[in-house]
Amino acid sequence: MTAAAILKTKGALTPAESPLAKPTPALVVFGADKGGRPHAAWFPAPDVSLTTKAAETIGFRALMLCDDDQRSAAAELPQGRVFNSGRAYVPFVAKEVYERLQAFADGSAVSGTTSITLAIRR
Repeated sequence: MTAAAILKTKGALTPAESPLAKPTPALVVFGADKGGRPHAAWFPAPDVSLTTKAAETIGFRALMLCDDDQRSAAAELPQGRVFNSGRAYVPFVAKEVYERLQAFADGSAVSGTTSITLAIRR
């Protein structure tokens, strides 16, 4: 019997099952605060419902990510956090990133666009 088989039979988690495995982006929330400073973050699938409500409460927009290209682009944003109280932590982002998100959200609602590029070209 191999070491991997022994560990698995004792109930050890595989890397994909580990609670420390990085979650996959499912939703992007973005908006500007009262001072006009841009915020944006991605949230994993288990947080979508609570995060959507929190975004509505603070007046931010929420975009569901529909394909792997969108999810990989969103992964370049910081991960946000949503709390049981209904509040969310959505970090600051560069103005250029925020403007790209706005353009994508406005364009996808009109034209059905499915690609998004968030990275700042260096």
